[in-house]
Amino acid sequence: MNFGTISTLVLRNLGNRTDLAASLIPELVNVVYQKLVTQSSFPEYGRNKPIPCPPLDTTANLTFATSAFTASLPGDVLFIISTRDITNGAGLHQRDIRIFDRKKSTQNGSPSHYTSYGGAFYIDPPTDKNITITVRYRKTLALPVLVVPTDVPVIGTQWHYALVLGATAEGAASLNFPNAQVWADKFASFIRENAESSTEEEEDFDDGFNLVM
Repeated sequence: MNFGTISTLVLRNLGNRTDLAASLIPELVNVVYQKLVTQSSFPEYGRNKPIPCPPLDTTANLTFATSAFTASLPGDVLFIISTRDITNGAGLHQRDIRIFDRKKSTQNGSPSHYTSYGGAFYIDPPTDKNITITVRYRKTLALPVLVVPTDVPVIGTQWHYALVLGATAEGAASLNFPNAQVWADKFASFIRENAESSTEEEEDFDDGFNLVM
């Protein structure tokens, strides 16, 4: 679904008001688009993972020598999606930087936790051998904006309709439509129903707040 189709559907949902087409509709769509691209989770909608963006989701391998506990992240990291120690065959649990600093081990071992701060990636405990950690992450995008009708969103195609629902909800609320909450509920339901189910084993975050820094 391209920007033109999305805008047409939003305009239809808002009553085909021609005074909205040139100004408000593109703004509404892009507000929602930027949110879906740049947020790492949507807890208010029951989704604890980012919306897939195939062109922006990539992988990097970080190497650590024995006793090392930090490595530089690629310069285009927006947020980390998941990590895995491919040498030891184990996943890592994320920790908030403040908890990480308080609980950091003084002895080497097989890393079990990680955090990121200021462009650096930290592991704990420091590794007891040379290892490689795979980091899956969302790349930065200067400003995700849809401009011309043929522009196609970078989010996965199954999420394009979320732009229609989200922009309609934003527009209905700003225009004080009596059915504004109905559209907000439809948007929330769409995000929630498309969320992958998670188990405790799949969660990679513990001890503190999940901050993007």
